[in-house]
Amino acid sequence: MENTAGDSRWDWWRRAEREGRLHPGNGPEYTRRILPSRPPFLRKAAIAAGRTRHALERKFITVARGVLFRPLPEDTPQQVRGDETGGFPADIVTRARAQYLRHPDLVIDGWGALAFLGLLYWADSAPVVLLTDGSGAGSTDCGTAGDRSLKPVYRPWRKDRPRTTCTPDPVFPGLRCVTAPSATAEVLQSIIRRKHRPPVPDIPGLSDIEVRCVQLVDAVLQCTTATLAEIRDACRGVVGRRLLRRVLALVDDGAQTPRETLLRLIIRDALPAGFRWTSQVPVSWGSGRGMSTVLDLACEELKIAVYYDGADHHGSERKDRDIDQIQELRDRGWEVLRVDAELFRNRVKLHRLLDNMVVRALARHGEAA
Repeated sequence: MENTAGDSRWDWWRRAEREGRLHPGNGPEYTRRILPSRPPFLRKAAIAAGRTRHALERKFITVARGVLFRPLPEDTPQQVRGDETGGFPADIVTRARAQYLRHPDLVIDGWGALAFLGLLYWADSAPVVLLTDGSGAGSTDCGTAGDRSLKPVYRPWRKDRPRTTCTPDPVFPGLRCVTAPSATAEVLQSIIRRKHRPPVPDIPGLSDIEVRCVQLVDAVLQCTTATLAEIRDACRGVVGRRLLRRVLALVDDGAQTPRETLLRLIIRDALPAGFRWTSQVPVSWGSGRGMSTVLDLACEELKIAVYYDGADHHGSERKDRDIDQIQELRDRGWEVLRVDAELFRNRVKLHRLLDNMVVRALARHGEAA
């Protein structure tokens, strides 16, 4: 499954969905992690089955004490392999599965739980967190300073925390995780306490903590079926009320990538009073089936459209399609800006282009009125 060279992306998604490795989400398929089909296994079980230690050391890596894993092929899509691992030996799903083999009665929390439930970003450079019943489970799993990347973090269940869990892994059906809203609350707390700090750019008027928190909630609302109300309820007593209100006021459930979230936050004040940005705005033209596009951000009243162009827009066929979309939109009175990585970094130029678009759009809007 991990090598999809012969599959169309649609067939690949449907296959993963049938196998229970692509869970339902509020957003499209590409916003959700696909769980790897390749599992880790216990070293002692492999030796008992006749594998030699030399063969195991040659082909497999250690992902937890006494647990091995055969690395995924280099061409494995990001939806399966996850994000950068930050020094850990494997993605967080594989490492959490390895800890399940060692501690099948404990529950996956935090970043690991969100990864099992669909989160694609940031989690793979975080440690696996296991919830204990407070009896000291795992306390003997200390190891040495050199193998910290192989160990989980143990935390007791808080008395006031609901013990609702789910079993999202078809490879290990007994593996339990907390639910998406509960995991989101715990991850927000880890961000606030700076225990895990994915890099973010400076955005005027917002702290780095606020930016990370908004990105996370945007992503969770895409990759899971959690609602904003459920996340708000789970955060009570975990995240400070003032910060939570500020973060949730900036959240947009239409942002389909972390870069789209950042772009929205950067240009959040670019529109004049009385106008607002809307995410994922569909626009169509032509008769019959016609043609269509979905604008990453748009002000429909002023007919201003903004796209964020990621790496998948670099191919010549995609560029031709993007140019055709711009021409069609402009022919229908839209101001269009496509933001690539270079323009994203050049804030002065980005704001100048947007300001000029707003001036032109307001002039047309006034004429139309």
